[in-house]
Amino acid sequence: MSTLAKARELLSEFDSQISSCMRELGSLRSQRGEIAKLVKRMGAGGGSANAKPGRRGRRGKRTNWGQVLAAMGKTFSLGELAKASGKSKLTVSQAVQKMKKDKKIAASGKRGVYKKV
Repeated sequence: MSTLAKARELLSEFDSQISSCMRELGSLRSQRGEIAKLVKRMGAGGGSANAKPGRRGRRGKRTNWGQVLAAMGKTFSLGELAKASGKSKLTVSQAVQKMKKDKKIAASGKRGVYKKV
């Protein structure tokens, strides 16, 4: 038997093994789906193992904006708040709007720069 024929036979064997594994995987996924439905019916929430608890981001902890604000000087920028809190500028800008509403800070003359009240 030539080397080429042996290689083709080996390739064919791998293809059949892959097909067998794919069928087994499909069966296992089907079984998992049935069990997930059963768990959901039993009232355990039915969430998958990949579900993320709550709506917290990567860092997972709530930010105490009062502490972050206390660490700032008289005037500070949005970027400085973002660095101090470890949050994105979008999240920080939302917190800044709340602090402005609560009259804890006020806008200074420059764009993106705020001062403590």
